[in-house]
Amino acid sequence: MSAHLQMILAAAAVAFAVPLLFWGLVGAGRKRTRSSLSALEGKEHRVVDEHQLQLRQPARQRFVQPLLESMARRARKLTPAGWVASLERRVRLAGSPSGWSVERILGVKLLLGIATLIVGVFWIASLISVLFARGSTRNV
Repeated sequence: MSAHLQMILAAAAVAFAVPLLFWGLVGAGRKRTRSSLSALEGKEHRVVDEHQLQLRQPARQRFVQPLLESMARRARKLTPAGWVASLERRVRLAGSPSGWSVERILGVKLLLGIATLIVGVFWIASLISVLFARGSTRNV
């Protein structure tokens, strides 16, 4: 398979994975969870396992929000106070969206930076392997 085709397939896989991940974390199971909870409310009270109650929450509440909160705390500790004050001022001037605190913005920036780093490492590794593959075919 040529390097150009591999690059196209990798880009297509990422382009397909991002909306699928968004759909899985935000939209999947939300309607079923609400309907199953409303069905439980109509029946007599039963003892329900706490683990099952946690699993009924959307993945966004179980995984994404705690991850963002943890990353936000770490980003806040690592960011100099002057930068945080400047970011707070810029967020206020831009019209801060509801629910988006400075800590949350710092956490998202940190996560996006880590994701960019990971994608960059894989991209550079694939580029190096393509260059070495071309170099080895020229020597033959």
